[in-house]
Amino acid sequence: MSELTAIKALSPEVDILSVLSSPEPQTSAPLGAEDSAGEHEIGVVTPLRLFNRYKALNKPLCQEEIEDLYQDAIKLPPKEQESIDEELRAILVYRNITGKPTRVLGKSGKVEGLYIANWDLVPVPYERPCPHCLRNNLTCQYEKRHGFGRKKCRECRFGNATCCPQGQSEPITTPRRRESDAEYINSLRPPKRMRTSQPTPAPVSEALNVQDG
Repeated sequence: MSELTAIKALSPEVDILSVLSSPEPQTSAPLGAEDSAGEHEIGVVTPLRLFNRYKALNKPLCQEEIEDLYQDAIKLPPKEQESIDEELRAILVYRNITGKPTRVLGKSGKVEGLYIANWDLVPVPYERPCPHCLRNNLTCQYEKRHGFGRKKCRECRFGNATCCPQGQSEPITTPRRRESDAEYINSLRPPKRMRTSQPTPAPVSEALNVQDG
């Protein structure tokens, strides 16, 4: 029995031509939909994918590679920026450090002995610069805008200077440098009391003559 005869026997009222010409129901996604979804997934920036890209690059990185990683990193929310690998984060923070090339980034993520990997990727300027930056015509920026602990501007942190950003609710102060430990110890001692002069006692022989007289 042919296919046409079987269809006609089951339902004589069915239009045979419409049955044969109707397209089969589509159960899979449209052509190219999976590819576009895959591209979208690949384009998502995460701290782990950023670090994997960094590991795949030859070291040291050129400025163009650093800029490419940085532009993707700042697209992340601040919390996710903090979870970027410390080695990579230090490189991205160093991008905005002023005073180069004298300030060199070491392998431990330190610049002039300061650990910078936990600083903001995008430096935030103080609303009103501190006196140190004003006097020296420096850019006054937070090292880390949000977080715990005392904050200084970046230039005062590098210069180990007292930082009192104007317009802040509480001034930020640190002990000033002293020339030596001895000077510091002496500054903790109470001031010496001035001694009043006492009359010199007379010799014993003279005291006896006075009593005999």
